[in-house]
Amino acid sequence: MLFHPSGDGINDEFGPKGVGINPDNYSMRIFNRWDNVVFETNDLKRGWDGRMGNDRIINGIYEYRISLDNILGEKHPYIGSVFIIR
Repeated sequence: MLFHPSGDGINDEFGPKGVGINPDNYSMRIFNRWDNVVFETNDLKRGWDGRMGNDRIINGIYEYRISLDNILGEKHPYIGSVFIIR
């Protein structure tokens, strides 16, 4: 997946979209290639803007790990890669 956080309002945040997600049991973590957490949230409405704190992350491939429950209580883990290009 390609992610282009340039501040132009198009594809500026990375995060899940969908219906039937229980917002009370959700987490997303983004890791760099050394398996360090560069971003994490439990807020379904908060996406990753390509920053670590106030600093912009360099171009590259990052791993995401998302854990969520649907409204029926079924658990769904997702692991994948996102490529940042500015």
